[in-house]
Amino acid sequence: MTDTKSPLVLLPTDLEGELAETALRVFRAAQQRSCATTDTNTIGNLVQLMLDCVKSALLPDLRTHNAAQIARAGLPDELWCMIWGHLSMEDRVRVTHVCGAWRQLAVGTPRLWCSLDLFSSRHDVDCDCDRCSFLQDEDAICDRCDDYLLVGRSNIVLVTALLPRSQQLPLHLHVDAPHCNTDGDVLDELAVALLAHAHRLEVISIDSEDENTVLCLFNGLGPTLPALRVLDCKAACLPTLVQALPATLPCLQTVDLRDGWGHFEDEADVPSFPSVHTLHFRLIYQKDLDSYLNTFPSVQHLHVTLSSEAMRTTPAVPLSGRTNAGSISSVHVYDVSPGYEDAVLALFYDVRLPLLVLVYDPSSEDISKCPTPYSGLHIFVDLSRPTMLHCSAMDAKNAVLSAEGDGKRREIRIPSSVVGLLWQSLSTTHLSTVRIDASLFFDLFSGSVPPEFPALRLFEIALKASDDFIDVLREDIIRRIPSISAPSLDTLRILNLDSSSHARIDASHIALFANLLRGGRVLRTLSLRHVLVVGDSLELSAIADIVDFGAYGGISG
Repeated sequence: MTDTKSPLVLLPTDLEGELAETALRVFRAAQQRSCATTDTNTIGNLVQLMLDCVKSALLPDLRTHNAAQIARAGLPDELWCMIWGHLSMEDRVRVTHVCGAWRQLAVGTPRLWCSLDLFSSRHDVDCDCDRCSFLQDEDAICDRCDDYLLVGRSNIVLVTALLPRSQQLPLHLHVDAPHCNTDGDVLDELAVALLAHAHRLEVISIDSEDENTVLCLFNGLGPTLPALRVLDCKAACLPTLVQALPATLPCLQTVDLRDGWGHFEDEADVPSFPSVHTLHFRLIYQKDLDSYLNTFPSVQHLHVTLSSEAMRTTPAVPLSGRTNAGSISSVHVYDVSPGYEDAVLALFYDVRLPLLVLVYDPSSEDISKCPTPYSGLHIFVDLSRPTMLHCSAMDAKNAVLSAEGDGKRREIRIPSSVVGLLWQSLSTTHLSTVRIDASLFFDLFSGSVPPEFPALRLFEIALKASDDFIDVLREDIIRRIPSISAPSLDTLRILNLDSSSHARIDASHIALFANLLRGGRVLRTLSLRHVLVVGDSLELSAIADIVDFGAYGGISG
């Protein structure tokens, strides 16, 4: 096996200088000898060729130097292997070219080669794209072999060469074939190489727009995949995929068909895979839902990405009333649009469901035009005794609201501009813990009548940057936020989420913020994490009996 790329080498200073000096001499000579028509790319190619030649000539010396440097590092072999385990497959190969010690260790560690990443952008012989059409002209035929020039590239040779290194450990296969007409010969070669190892395949992930990529691979892998746990296909027609799969997949637990489509015309003849507990698919038409539930009748965790077509009409039968839906304990719904919120709730909302998550599509044009309030916030209505609320900002425009209680959890990812409507749908009577990102504080509490928290014990405000706290305390904001009623508040926590640094906050600013919550009382604990207090720290003693810096904060100076 050879690697066409330059090996990874650690150049000593004297060799670096020698290479640089030689490169400069060749570059100047090329400039003097080149005629006016010679372009910069030609000169650059000459320099690169020279560097490759010099580096190859010095390779034995470089490897000796690398081995000495590595020995001085003194790291145990287990640590090297842990580091290499985070590299891509190609980079793990380059590691074996650094020195003999690394090669022996890497090649002799089977777990480093259990993840195989096949890439192929080679086109099928029948492809009619513009590039392939051009290459079918007579002028594009190769002069040496009288054959059409190959479009794209593939690392199939490297993948098949690395396959034995994993010995008998479980295999994870990732196939990336981005072209819509992938060369079937590459997939056939991969299937032939994997046939003797099919019993070790635990994960198969296929990223391709070409459905034939999925079918070619499974048709060549043989009649059984006894260890397969995860199947991830970007694009596949459900009936066609099921026909290509082995009839029995005893260990299959997760199926991700996020861009899949199709349904069975005859629902009585649907194959069944009862071992699948997690399912993700795109719902294009409502009639597809029954096909997926019948094919995977024991699903517990359902992830559904919606198309606009699927929600054009209100469903006649909700999810809870459909066959094979009784085992579902969690539902995540993606790409929700305000235009069809009611239809989404009619299909997926069930007061008995332990976990329901709605994720709004941030690119939807309806978001900016949507009348308030959002219907999706109504998923919090069935939490009559919520005990914990968490409000965090995903980015500048989107937020995540989650609440727990009554043995259930509700979460919604929604534009930050409407988070203040939460209190209209959520009962705050039994909330004991509230955690809020500082950037959302004003949106949640700027109403004329703030929510009351009679049972609140812990209030936490999280900072993503040092300036977040100053933004909360801007004079115009403070004047518009009335005091928050929390008579049982026990602990106020200010948390800097950046654990690599300390947020510098003036003690007077902390006192000003605490006054909004404590109602003149002295709290039991003021907890500061990754916070550096600036100014008179005695002001903090008026806030709480205990000021807890833990191991992650302190007082400046």
